Amino acid sequence: MSENETINNELKELINKDTPAWYRQEGEGDAPYEYFDVYRKLPLSKRSVTAAQKIAGNKSNNRFFEYSKKYNWEERARAWDNYVVAKHDEFIVKQKNEIKLEHLQESRALRKALSIPLRSFAKKINVNGDNFDGKSLTELWKMIIKTPNNLRIIQQIEFTALGEASEIKKEDITSNGNTIKISFTDE
Repeated sequence: MSENETINNELKELINKDTPAWYRQEGEGDAPYEYFDVYRKLPLSKRSVTAAQKIAGNKSNNRFFEYSKKYNWEERARAWDNYVVAKHDEFIVKQKNEIKLEHLQESRALRKALSIPLRSFAKKINVNGDNFDGKSLTELWKMIIKTPNNLRIIQQIEFTALGEASEIKKEDITSNGNTIKISFTDE
């Protein structure tokens, strides 16, 4: 083998490594590639050379099986399936991360909004003790009672959005019966 042939073969190998397996292969004509494409697009549970042949309307049984073996249809279709699954997984992870960020932003905004009346109330008590913007004591009492529960729910949403534990579950108990310590403060 000459040096040029060796270089050409090495280049072809590099090109083939970067080319997805489901693309047309070197030397694969129009008909074999179209038949492979029919095979590749079949659902995994129904994928077979015979099924692809029926869909393509081809009656020459041997040619389909020859093409299938020569151009590694099964391996190439599996590579396609793996690619589709990987792309789907990437999409799902991206969507989950976007949703987590959105929930985190919403829960933080809600927590801040709910803390405004509480801060205002605390300031008014410290300043003059009796100016409550026309709210009755019952309304103020209800607001005070609800605030910790609402804040706890919002904090749980925040922790969940960050992928952190927000409560102790059965899975959080160690083999010796103790609970896993969760610290929500910066140390």
